Amino acid sequence: MTRSFVPLPAVVTFLLFSLCAPTAQGLVMELLPLQELTRRVDLVVRGRVVSQSAAREAPGKDIWTTTTLRVVQTLKGPSVPETLRFRQIGGTVDGVTEMIPGDAAFRPGEEVIVFLARTPRGLVLYGFSQGKFTVRFDPVIGARVVDRDLSHAGLVSRDGSLPRYAPARLDDFVAEVQSYAAPR
Repeated sequence: MTRSFVPLPAVVTFLLFSLCAPTAQGLVMELLPLQELTRRVDLVVRGRVVSQSAAREAPGKDIWTTTTLRVVQTLKGPSVPETLRFRQIGGTVDGVTEMIPGDAAFRPGEEVIVFLARTPRGLVLYGFSQGKFTVRFDPVIGARVVDRDLSHAGLVSRDGSLPRYAPARLDDFVAEVQSYAAPR
């Protein structure tokens, strides 16, 4: 299998630079507070990953992966169909893998909350791994929680420190996102 890094098209470049710290080198981004992340996106949905497929837009062009999600709840934005598709740059086609370090990975069956932006290419995951939260059961507290994996993302807080993220109860997280999404 051949691995290569994806040249960033205009949409991804725009998203990257809109999230990057001014002195960043490489893929180091500022961690967006949940309120700001919610404000910047068009749609926030909770659902279960049904499938993923990767394809090139045209011969010699970038690989894009489309994730199909069975929607359980819309937290921000207009009502959406029961099945929703969004895209991320990168994937594997014919043994060639293109990837962006720090982007989120999805698995069929996984329950997630995703933050999506509308672009000319359709819905895209916003902020790389910042735009994905995983829903899981925490046996210690006996409740469903929302967690995120930022281990492969080069993120810093506004004060320059490395961010820490503690899981939140699902109901509390949903209520917080909805409060940020509410019209003012």
